[in-house]
Amino acid sequence: ATITNVGNTMIDSVQLGWIINGVAQPPVWYKTPLDTFGGSGLYEAEVTLGTYNFISGVSYAVQVFTYNPNNNADGDTQNDTISITPTVGLGGTYTLGTGGSDYGSFAAALTDLYAKGICDTVIFQVAAGTYFEELTLSEIAGTGPDAAVIFEGATGDSSDVTISWAGATSSANHVLYFNGADWVRFRNMTIENTHNSYDRVVRIGDHSNHIAFNNCEIANNAASTPYNNDLITIDYNINSNDLELTNNRFYHGYRAFQNAGNNAHHFTIRGNHFVDQQYGALYIYNADYLSIEDNVISSAPGSGFYAIDIQYCDIGLSVQRNIIRNISADFGIRLYQCSFTSADHGIIANNFIHFNNSSASAEGIIVQYSDYVDVVYNT
Repeated sequence: ATITNVGNTMIDSVQLGWIINGVAQPPVWYKTPLDTFGGSGLYEAEVTLGTYNFISGVSYAVQVFTYNPNNNADGDTQNDTISITPTVGLGGTYTLGTGGSDYGSFAAALTDLYAKGICDTVIFQVAAGTYFEELTLSEIAGTGPDAAVIFEGATGDSSDVTISWAGATSSANHVLYFNGADWVRFRNMTIENTHNSYDRVVRIGDHSNHIAFNNCEIANNAASTPYNNDLITIDYNINSNDLELTNNRFYHGYRAFQNAGNNAHHFTIRGNHFVDQQYGALYIYNADYLSIEDNVISSAPGSGFYAIDIQYCDIGLSVQRNIIRNISADFGIRLYQCSFTSADHGIIANNFIHFNNSSASAEGIIVQYSDYVDVVYNT
């Protein structure tokens, strides 16, 4: 607690009392002199009251007050007391689902996160079932490198938990929309859009950093095709960095992932399986620090397909050990206008590319207008 001498007499001691939820706590006797406000000495001090075991997610009524300055009654008690009702941020593991779970829906969990913030990593164990929800994920107070928000299927099987939505308008063309959320992970679940036109699954907006999808199935499961939208998109010209896509399965979509912005960097795309995208698995424009490794891209349904299309990447590129198979034509890996340096080469290595026909237009790897790229040990 911070105490201040706002009187016209120096204080040589004062007592502090504090009450939590109506229960008085051990008082504190502060014995260091406090000068008058505007005097030559210190007139304000931080005082440690003691310890109390606060429980995550619980609200508390806290009252702190001073009394007996200079061991005398205070002549003016109007500014002696402060009362607050803080809520301790969430932390630890919670259940999400029906039948006695801590939260009945993803929306209910997000409402609590926005109201309370977090004080430690929060894990929502999601019970098996299908959740028909469209979710916007905004800034959550307290998130950081040591405090993430994790939604995970409780069984570990991504087919057991499904977030499903059919976007009905262009403004609601998503299942998940990250709008300022940081340090959020989804793992061990299926996320699907079932609309025939507004079929995007994940939209990442501005200032949404450290987003991750691990062991998820991300799909457009509309009844008809063609697919109109990419499964995951990063908005144009926004600042959202550090996206992690690991060990997921991507089904259908115009593309699986597109970054069309100028200010989004640091993508880790590793161990995923991309199946039946219309025009490509990955389209990444003007982003640096890319690790695209150990993925499988297969069964492209038509022509005009670019399995991995990277443009204007100039720093930190690794495209390695990917398997691109059973595609019909056009490009396996394309690098366009990527200017690396003699000290920092881009690398395309140990990839396997297979076309299912003998089209003269097919190109396994094409590097255009790019410098200092090592293309080695590919098949």
